[in-house]
Amino acid sequence: MTADRAHPVRLGPVPGAEPSELDVLCGMVARVLDCEAVVLTLWRQTAPSIGVSGIAVEAARRLAAMLEPVGDHPSGSVPDAGTLADTRTLSFRTELGQLGLRSAIRAPLTLGGDVAGLLLALGAEERRPDPALLNALARMCEFAIEYGLSAETNETSSDLDALVLSTDSFESLMTAMTRLLSERLGRVSVGVSLLDHDSGLLITADGSFGLPRSVTKNYSIDPNDLHSNAARVFELRRPFASNRVIGDPAILQSYPIAFGIESMLALPLVVSGRSTGVLLIANKAGGFTAGDMEVATTTTPQIALAVELTRLAEARRFEHRAESLVADLRVVSADAHTDAERLRSVLRRTLELLAADELRLDGGPDIVVRTESSAVGPAPYSIDVECGGADPAALVLRATRTFGDFTPSERRLLGDLARVISEAMIVHQTKRQEAELAQHRERQRIADDLHDDVSQLLFVAQLALDARPEPEIRRASELIRRAENALRDAIFVLQSPPDAPTAELGALVTAFREEWGIRVRVSIDPRIDELLPSALARELVRAARECLTNAAKHAQPRNVSLTARVADDASEVELCVSDDGVGFEHDRDQPSAASPRGYGLRALRRRISGHRGSVSVRANPATGTTVTVRMVISGAPDAD
Repeated sequence: MTADRAHPVRLGPVPGAEPSELDVLCGMVARVLDCEAVVLTLWRQTAPSIGVSGIAVEAARRLAAMLEPVGDHPSGSVPDAGTLADTRTLSFRTELGQLGLRSAIRAPLTLGGDVAGLLLALGAEERRPDPALLNALARMCEFAIEYGLSAETNETSSDLDALVLSTDSFESLMTAMTRLLSERLGRVSVGVSLLDHDSGLLITADGSFGLPRSVTKNYSIDPNDLHSNAARVFELRRPFASNRVIGDPAILQSYPIAFGIESMLALPLVVSGRSTGVLLIANKAGGFTAGDMEVATTTTPQIALAVELTRLAEARRFEHRAESLVADLRVVSADAHTDAERLRSVLRRTLELLAADELRLDGGPDIVVRTESSAVGPAPYSIDVECGGADPAALVLRATRTFGDFTPSERRLLGDLARVISEAMIVHQTKRQEAELAQHRERQRIADDLHDDVSQLLFVAQLALDARPEPEIRRASELIRRAENALRDAIFVLQSPPDAPTAELGALVTAFREEWGIRVRVSIDPRIDELLPSALARELVRAARECLTNAAKHAQPRNVSLTARVADDASEVELCVSDDGVGFEHDRDQPSAASPRGYGLRALRRRISGHRGSVSVRANPATGTTVTVRMVISGAPDAD
């Protein structure tokens, strides 16, 4: 049978047949590893046994037969692609491809000290599951095969097997363990203190004693602090019991008070010779007996396996979700016009994964996502990650929550997200600079063409017309002069370099002084460079040039002042140009068409209104003229 590799064949068990115990184990492994198919094969049986999930039984038998060792195989080893004959390797790969699968990873199954089978995980993509998780699953399968499938299997072992198979999350595991132990001991509550490999602390697992994560995450134990009962049980691997927990000098009181523990059995959790945590069974009515300790002790080894499996599965799920978030953020950030809502969606999913109260991206357009129950005021646990880029302080990713410090895995996720944002900032900035440079070059080319051709023709035409005295000729000459002024204004705009606005204003004033010989007092707010978008900055410089030129042409001033400033709340920018010249009659900001400055002011008003701005003029023949230009900064258009 052949199939498209992107869509592997996924056949269930034979219709009408009940899945075997081996099939159930395979299904559990497939769920935990999130792979397409799993095959479990046992060679050293009266007849080879096989369990399967995700593919047809016959296909599983063919794959298993290709991996079964030929002759005696050394104890503790398992054949891999390198030890198989070339023909068998090719056949295995061919069979795998025909099933639409691309990867296979295997782990040996050891029974009675010898390699007796193989656990085979198959995937549609080229990826390798976490080796530690795969080995834990193999050990769990060995345990289930030895104790769950033997003739001496009792009801307790079957229930424990079901417990191991039901592991999905710590909350569901706690519910299952509480139900199982209550059936054996009487009604009890159950908690687990689990060794966190990142922090080295014993942390209280989610769902312990039926409490939410917001409570359990606030309690951790230093395993080296032997004043703590849980630390002693963990370190010495010896159980402990107390029916008078409150006030017991052998027990630190903060933990039992927080969780309402009155009586308790504490048992070490050990997997493959490693201490992994402490099982806490609490609050049996009437207290615990020696018989309860015996039942709990015989139950603990498989509970330890279930706890370890759940820990590995949760870590794997976190890793997969974190990788997905980083990948999605890369897609969003790669867009030249990043949608803030799409970015907010990624941050919201990150918030859920971290169980945080608030996630904030500060700097630039601030983006904040938070839970509905976010507390007012500072949260006790927070982390700030600088996103870097050209300006290290430009953006900061900040996460806060009211319980539990952030783990190294969570910090790594935030660091990865911050790096993606930083890379996107650098790429977007580079592309913007390249676009602005290309735009400036094109403007320069157009300006050069206008200056070399049209401007020269207008100049020659005006010289010819100025020599003629007729009124019509004078009128035509005036129109050409106005056209030339407009053309020079357009050339100036096209030639405006992509420099800081303060530098452009300074260069404009210097050129004005040299050309007209007029003194100019200048006051320029340096915040203009930081706060003004490029389109607004260009319009500010253009307005300053228009106002200075009008003053020089029409007012005959001795002194001119130019002031450019940003409002205290950074909401608008104001340009003010004043002269002490002859002034002119002016009617409340409405320039007359006959006014020598009428056309220029009308054009200036039209341009400034496009930026939600205004132009006001105060003119008097005795005191000179003041022109004030105001433009709104927030939301100003940044297009050419």
